[in-house]
Amino acid sequence: MTIYSAVVALAILGVLLYGTASSALAQVVGAGAVARWGPSLMMLAFLAAGYWGAVQGPVVFSPADVAVLLGAPLPRSELVARPLRRSLVLGGLAGALAAGVLIVGLTGAGRHADAVRMLGLGIALGLAGVICVAFAWLVSSRAGVERALRVWSWPVAALAGALAIGAASGGRVGRAVALWSGPWGWAVQPGAGLGAGHRGWIGGVGAVAVFAALSVAVAWRRRGDGATERFAQRAEGRAHLQASMMALDARTSRRSLAEVASGGAAGAALAGSGARRLSGLAVRRPRSRRGAELAVLWRGVVSAAGRPQRVGLACGLAAGGAALVLIDVKRPVGVIVGALLIYGAAAWLLEPMRIELDVPSRTSVFLGARPGRVLLAHTVFPSFVIGGSLAVCAVALALAGQLGGGDLTAAIVLVVTAPAVTCCAAMSARRGGRLPEDVLIAAVTSDPSGGGVVLTAWLALWPAVAAAIVFVPVRAIHVRSAALGVLVSAAFGVAAAVVAGIAVSRDPRDG
Repeated sequence: MTIYSAVVALAILGVLLYGTASSALAQVVGAGAVARWGPSLMMLAFLAAGYWGAVQGPVVFSPADVAVLLGAPLPRSELVARPLRRSLVLGGLAGALAAGVLIVGLTGAGRHADAVRMLGLGIALGLAGVICVAFAWLVSSRAGVERALRVWSWPVAALAGALAIGAASGGRVGRAVALWSGPWGWAVQPGAGLGAGHRGWIGGVGAVAVFAALSVAVAWRRRGDGATERFAQRAEGRAHLQASMMALDARTSRRSLAEVASGGAAGAALAGSGARRLSGLAVRRPRSRRGAELAVLWRGVVSAAGRPQRVGLACGLAAGGAALVLIDVKRPVGVIVGALLIYGAAAWLLEPMRIELDVPSRTSVFLGARPGRVLLAHTVFPSFVIGGSLAVCAVALALAGQLGGGDLTAAIVLVVTAPAVTCCAAMSARRGGRLPEDVLIAAVTSDPSGGGVVLTAWLALWPAVAAAIVFVPVRAIHVRSAALGVLVSAAFGVAAAVVAGIAVSRDPRDG
């Protein structure tokens, strides 16, 4: 009876929400959008599945199971078979669910859809989910595959960006290249066109099926691989992750996953080498606040030089966000997504500030400066990096003739607002990844949704402000309204408020 009531309630709720979801998704999802962005997004999904295998993967035992089962003389392949089989099925269901969301958007707003093509889209994305799980298992069980993943991550990300730019600006040829470039393109071919006459997508679905069968065969044959040490690291990482999430501590959760990804050895080696380099240096406390701020800036530059891959990823994210904004300036969704990518790039470069926040007493002991001024100094170097990446991307698009609207005004706005977006990321990082008790109490006691609205608003506050700082002036320039000056002034007023908020903050653990 309980199951029957739940099914009926979900069916009624689904009917009520379908019309709203269909009309909303139809504004974003279309055959052209799937052809332009689908292959690149699917390639990044495969890459994300690989990194999921690097930190957890489809088969994770508990610490007790690692000690008892994996330490006993039992066949490893039999122990792994059941959870791997379950994960493959769940991966297929997840892909089919993603296909369902796409189908709702593709068939919304009164569009005609070929039922056979939509069925093919569901099958293809379901098979893509199976491929992701198989790839994640190979990464989690074999150190060589994990090393190859880390080596090829940058070329794959660059290829995904190139496919997106080619599909957006290359017309039919660019889209055809992206759709036939590999399993990431084959899987989205049924959704790339709604006409019933062209059946070329059937070959793409068949190619995905063959690739999925080969992937599952390789993963299943290798199900007995995997050192016990790797399973133990993932089991301990999951236990720490669950404890951190129960305490609503996102920062500690992220550090637990990073420790699993590095195997624990990389971080210790880096700390040891840093200690050796600094052992012969006399650390002196800065004599002025300006000296403290310069010391923070120097530390950010040194940190970037020691981890150039972090700077490269941030530059790539910022350039991708700028390309989305400037190419799709006519589409509000493209501008918002691009602004969020720029925000993510700035947040990625603020890791030295997060390390500073992990031990707030360092600021007063070593720098003797007000925490707000120190945190503001942490945003200087990321602002230069993000602004430079946006400028380079804008110049490249201008030389290629791909700027939406044909002028550099929106590009100038992006470069000018880069420090404000960086400050928004700093204000979010300033929270330390921990939910304040007063917000939790308000969410539990006063939120009619059970806390969902308050928690979502708290998490989305600074990303939404960053998106507004970019969206308002860019869209105002595009529509060329008479209120352009007012809107731009309002956007920069918000940016000034963000900067002032960082400068006057005294305790970085508040708010």
